[in-house]
Order: sequence, then structure tokens, then C-alpha cells
Amino acid sequence: MKNKAGGYFIKTICKIKVVILLLLFMGYCNPVYANTSPAITAGTFHSIALKSDGTVWAWGRNSNGQLGIGNTTNRHSPVQVPGLTDVTAITAGYYHSIALKSDGTVWAWGLNNYGQLGIGNTTDQHSPVQVPGLTDVTAITAGHYHSIALKSDG
Repeated sequence: MKNKAGGYFIKTICKIKVVILLLLFMGYCNPVYANTSPAITAGTFHSIALKSDGTVWAWGRNSNGQLGIGNTTNRHSPVQVPGLTDVTAITAGYYHSIALKSDGTVWAWGLNNYGQLGIGNTTDQHSPVQVPGLTDVTAITAGHYHSIALKSDG
């Protein structure tokens, strides 16, 4: 009996390589991002990149404003998140995104149906908003419908 799963895996990997090469050739993937992005994260259908200059770039599905660009238009290539600078860390949940700035403040945007943005309500945000009461934060992470921040005092 042949190992059908192994054969399927090899075929899938080969198809992925072909797609990546085609995207590079057609100019849809810009290798420059790989050299200037110290962090990258992904939600369910969106991606966020942090460039070395502290700017944040987003692309993918944007149904709840998870790209942080002020609207709900999907983007098929990276666009800069307006007004967000001096960022040191990023994370993404299901349909929301979080950024940590160098001053220790936390900024959140996207789906907020369970209060995962931490802003005191359940209204979606299409642009980054500062999370009130969070200062001196040193680390952030996000799950499906929740977000976590670690403060400098533990």
C-alpha cells in the first residue's frame, strides 16, 4: 500500500512553490518587505508587518477594520496603517490587530464584539485607537477573541 498522504504533501508543497514563484515574477510579492520587516503576524484572513522604521503595514481581508486603514475595503497588497508610528511590537487576533508603541502605550483596531480591543465598549474600530489605562506595557499578544498586555511591573 502506497503512502498517499506523503504523496499529497509533496504535490502540495510543489504547488505552493510554483505559486510563490509566479507571484514574485508578476510583482505581487515584493522581497523588499522581507529585508525591512522585523516582525510579521497574521489574523484569520489578514496580515500585519512591522517595518524597522516603526511603521505598520497591513493587507488581506478588512471586513471589520482589522487593517486599521479607516475603512472596510480589502487590500491585496500591503498598505501603511495611517497615524501609527514608533511601533515596537504587533500582534493579531481573529479579526483584530494590536500594536505596542515605544512609549509603552497600546493601540487596537478591528473587530470588538467581545471587547477584545480593551477600549470599554464593543464597537468595531476601523483605525487604531489607544487602549485607555494601559501604560508602561512591555509585551502584547492576541488570541481569537482576546488580547493580553504585560506591564513593566509584571
